[in-house]
Amino acid sequence: MLQIRRLDKGSLAVGSGALIWQPKLLPAKWRVTELDDSRKSFTWETRGPGMRLHARHSVEGAGNTCRAMLSIQFSGPSRCLNV
Repeated sequence: MLQIRRLDKGSLAVGSGALIWQPKLLPAKWRVTELDDSRKSFTWETRGPGMRLHARHSVEGAGNTCRAMLSIQFSGPSRCLNV
């Protein structure tokens, strides 16, 4: 990630958005589609020509440590592109 800019104010909620800049990619608008406070996770999506991306971020704690996890799902006609 090069830069992230929130598109709204306040706590993260379903419908919240962000504009994200990543190396070698055009800026993308992401919208939160699911928020699970009890599991400390959220899912958001973005769309591009011929595809939709869903990304799920979660954090698990264990004692004095934690683990951050990310899963990404591509869908649409362009989902099988070589990346």
